[in-house]
Amino acid sequence: MSDPVIVGIITAVAAVVCQIIISISGRSAAQRERAESQRLITYRLDQLEHKMTVHNNMIQRTYKLEQDTEITKEKLLSVTRRLDELEEAIR
Repeated sequence: MSDPVIVGIITAVAAVVCQIIISISGRSAAQRERAESQRLITYRLDQLEHKMTVHNNMIQRTYKLEQDTEITKEKLLSVTRRLDELEEAIR
């Protein structure tokens, strides 16, 4: 074989090896980016779940307070009526 052919083969092999190295390095970087992105998404979902839990607890407490308020209103009306009846009886 002649020198230019050998030089061409060596150049082609070197180019292929460089492309393989670049491809492997690019794939590693992409995998690291995906892993970081996945960690960020997981963190944000956890935060959202926590906020939803707090919100749902607040809604439940608010509902309970509304029920208690209605019961208290009914009791107050009952007491007021009874007082009116007693005042009428005294007159």
